Amino acid sequence: SLACLASLEIAEQVVRKPDAATALVQDVEIHLGGIVDPEQERSRLEKQRARLAKEMEASRRKLKNEKFISRAKPEAVSKERSKAANLERQIASLDENLSALG
Repeated sequence: SLACLASLEIAEQVVRKPDAATALVQDVEIHLGGIVDPEQERSRLEKQRARLAKEMEASRRKLKNEKFISRAKPEAVSKERSKAANLERQIASLDENLSALG
């Protein structure tokens, strides 16, 4: 079997099992069922969410700073906006995973 997996499911919408480890790689979620303690997974996801929320707050502050917007190259502003949007998607995904844990 591929990578010693019993099964592999690829879909746009997958129901996450509470005992599944979840990794977020860009916009792709990877769920590995039956290998984690739900409480440990919740703790891990909460730490990851806190780290991303801190990055998101820094990005928002930068984008609200008129000096940054007026002095930075348009490419830098665009890059920061993309970063903020990506962080928002990742946080939303983590929130979904935390909700799935119950």
